[in-house]
Amino acid sequence: MTEADREYFEEVSSAKALCIVVFTAPWCGFCHSMEKVCHSVMGDFPQVCFCRIDIDKYKDIAEKYDIMSVPTTLAFYSGKAIKRCTGLMKKSELFEMLKECQQIQTADSLI
Repeated sequence: MTEADREYFEEVSSAKALCIVVFTAPWCGFCHSMEKVCHSVMGDFPQVCFCRIDIDKYKDIAEKYDIMSVPTTLAFYSGKAIKRCTGLMKKSELFEMLKECQQIQTADSLI
């Protein structure tokens, strides 16, 4: 999973493609586990961008999206955060979140 810097985060969070951004911290054990969960579904969603952003390095971005706990997972599509989950997700929960996001993306492309 790509570690995002400010420029990369701005690029993927405003893209027309679906992107999963996990807000993390190096001291957070659950964040490391969440990264493994993301890796476990990446093969099922090759068209989705996955990245993580360190809240200690980019406090302003974390504040902008009201990140109070880590890990927090946001799904971005067309410049908007369309789904959010705080805490460690199970693989099945992330899979379901991605399916819901794809439905939003598909509906948007039909308009």
